[in-house]
Amino acid sequence: MASFRVSGLRKARRAALAISELRIQECDEMELLWVVFLVVGVVAGLKLIQFIAVLTQLLRMPFVPLRVTPLSEAPVYCGLESAAIEELEALGFRQEGWTRVERGPIQFDSVFFQSNQAPAFAELTFLIGGAGGFVITFYSFDVQGQMLATTNRTGWGYLAEHPGVSLLDAYADSLQAHWSAHLARIETAEVIPASTEEAHRRISAWTTDYFDRLRSVGAIRLIGDAWYPTFRAALGAAWEWFRVRGKLARPYASGAISGEHESEFHARFYQQSEAFRDGRGARRDVKLGLLAVSATASLLVWGWLFGWGQAIALLVILFVHEMGHALAMRVFGYRDMQMVFLPLVGAAVTGAARDLAGWKRAVILLAGPVPGLVAGIGALLYLTANPGSEFAFDWQMAASMAVFINLFNLLPISPLDGGQLFALSLGRWPRLRLGFVLFSAAAFFGLAFWLEHWLLWLVAALVAVTLPGQWRVTRLGREWREGLREEQQLRHLFQSAQRLFHSSAFQRQYGLVKAVLAEREMRPARTWESGIALVFLVALWGGVVGVVLEERLWVPFGTQPAETRTPQQIAFDDAYDLYRYEEDDAPTLDALVRQADALMVDDPRRIDTTVESAISLEGAARQAAFERVLLEGRTGLSFSRKNIAEERLWYLYRDSALLAPEVRAARLQEGIDRIMQIAPELYAGTIAARLRVAEAIDQAGDPGRALELLETLERRVRGDEACRCEIRSVIQARANFHLSHQAPALALAVLEGPPYGDRLDQRKEPLALDYAWALLASGRNEEGVAQMRLASYSAPFRPSWAQRLKGARDRPPRLYQPLDVAYALVQDGQLEEARQLVRDTRWACWREEATFEPDPMTEPWQTWRERSLWEVARSVCPQHD
Repeated sequence: MASFRVSGLRKARRAALAISELRIQECDEMELLWVVFLVVGVVAGLKLIQFIAVLTQLLRMPFVPLRVTPLSEAPVYCGLESAAIEELEALGFRQEGWTRVERGPIQFDSVFFQSNQAPAFAELTFLIGGAGGFVITFYSFDVQGQMLATTNRTGWGYLAEHPGVSLLDAYADSLQAHWSAHLARIETAEVIPASTEEAHRRISAWTTDYFDRLRSVGAIRLIGDAWYPTFRAALGAAWEWFRVRGKLARPYASGAISGEHESEFHARFYQQSEAFRDGRGARRDVKLGLLAVSATASLLVWGWLFGWGQAIALLVILFVHEMGHALAMRVFGYRDMQMVFLPLVGAAVTGAARDLAGWKRAVILLAGPVPGLVAGIGALLYLTANPGSEFAFDWQMAASMAVFINLFNLLPISPLDGGQLFALSLGRWPRLRLGFVLFSAAAFFGLAFWLEHWLLWLVAALVAVTLPGQWRVTRLGREWREGLREEQQLRHLFQSAQRLFHSSAFQRQYGLVKAVLAEREMRPARTWESGIALVFLVALWGGVVGVVLEERLWVPFGTQPAETRTPQQIAFDDAYDLYRYEEDDAPTLDALVRQADALMVDDPRRIDTTVESAISLEGAARQAAFERVLLEGRTGLSFSRKNIAEERLWYLYRDSALLAPEVRAARLQEGIDRIMQIAPELYAGTIAARLRVAEAIDQAGDPGRALELLETLERRVRGDEACRCEIRSVIQARANFHLSHQAPALALAVLEGPPYGDRLDQRKEPLALDYAWALLASGRNEEGVAQMRLASYSAPFRPSWAQRLKGARDRPPRLYQPLDVAYALVQDGQLEEARQLVRDTRWACWREEATFEPDPMTEPWQTWRERSLWEVARSVCPQHD
């Protein structure tokens, strides 16, 4: 209502500013805590992902019985194997036997050694156990018959103990340190010599019996036609790996795997790792379990960030998106596929394929976002065409999310699907692809800066972190030599990686070499394939940009109307906003009028300044000015003719508020009659004044006539379409009339009747507060307290997914009527809770004056309520100094 111009507006604004200033420090602290929590959460999440990856690999590792066959004579070893033998012999060991071990389709040899200086044996297995080179274990035997086994960097992977073996992992950084750890065990144990044959027999038995031992203790179980670790056994091994991962990552100093042998070792290690990957079991139960766990974790994170409805929608949208990729990958022959959700990032589908044509890769990339985008647009069009449809779920939100997410995913920015499609079109030009990744990182930083959201900053940082790796892959790819055999190519690539990047760590070189080989396994996009990919992206984003520029966005996304105001109108509107809201730099009324005079004669803004000029006058002059505006028959932008009539009658009431009730009633009625004479169609603008007339008649001692006027007014309002919007204020006045005359039952009947009786349990219903007072006046205290809480607290703020993307957070309900709630609590006998409530909201105790003075500007029949609030403030508010 335009008459909301009271001196309390400035006071309320100042109070709000003071409260906000008091909360600045608290908000800063919360932001700092949020950043710390986010950083800790990301670090913990990365470690958890690493742990789950190891656990998954263990669960998919098949176990088969080992078959050990003694060799009658020493094989001829050279290269890496020969260097490893020489390194052991340098420690004082001599060869005593040779065996061939078969582990399913994999075969490898082992060499048995005996020490020349100590009662110890060693077994060198030509199976790489990690960055520590070939697996080497030292053995001795004590008087209790125990076999003391000291391994290195492989102990975490043993799933079961053997009753006759005491196993210790040295986690040493060299073979010499490994041997020293075993010698330390010998010195503290009662070790006895053993024959070479007995030692070799017991060591071979431990190796061959390991599978049966795993079965007997329940560490492995049969799934299909293969044996796999149980979840409990794999979890224990994964935890042990997590505990010692720092020791495993330390460099291992060994002449057998460095220097001239380093590239050979890395090539062999790569081939062995890939062979183990290829030999993994399908384990669909593990894949489904990983999908379920990651989906649940993502749902919890997204539910906390975005709310459960939006989290569920996001989960379904991403699942459908990734299923599109997965189905296309399956059609084109991908193997070992796995879908996984990544909290804060999204979801992904992985798989392995060879020699895949460019157009097939393009189809796979588009199979995710395009169906989701089409479905989302279709849903939006349907919901727009059927606006009256009622659903339990917010499908409008879900459809908008589907369009936004899939359209965003088609942005030509790496690593999004659109970015990968663009990179595919540049497949023949590695340097251009590297430049595109650099552009993608810059684009993400630009989006993050523009939208000012932490999630985009996180994505931008992740893309930036990949830049050095992309650069290294591009440089290493240029070292590829055509015509080399696989092992020769691997040696060459590892040598080149060490030369180019000065790093001898296998894990760093492994990822680069694998990326180069993966690119070589895919066919580069042909010219026509690159052309189609580029045409699609140009057509898609050209259309999107064109729609935005032409302002043809449909209703679900909202429209931004073109600016049609002249510069003079824009300047006036800005000045008028400052004036109406009494800002510190607001212009004077004279300056505002001068700006209005510069506008066209028929501009409605001139009416607004005429009304403002009338407001600035006093008494009869003000009323005459209002009347002249009404006689013009024009309306302004801010003041309609109804508003002008309300303003005239409101100021007429204000000027007569302190007069005797019968005089006040007569003056108001005279003003109403004058408006009806000038503009009979403005009846709705006189309703607030008619309520004041009825109140004045009641105060003059004629409640019967006042009630008759209220009932007549209600019948007119209900029957006149132009007055329907005022029916709530009439019902409120009738209910408060009955409450002021101690007739709460009649007040309840009025409030519970149509058309708002079925909305009183809604927090946004204005009559909900009046209903709470009526319940309390009727003695229904428990219901009254519950209703008062409903009406006095705001709903908790749950930001939409778009608002959360901009950084909005959940906010608890806010108390707007603390003294009303305190009154209800006192009526229900909860005095201490009422006192605690006002202690938490000290600003509510402004009513703690010595005597009660009725405010003549209070809404009709609200004085009794104001007195009740004053009385409760006196009883529950703390005393001020």
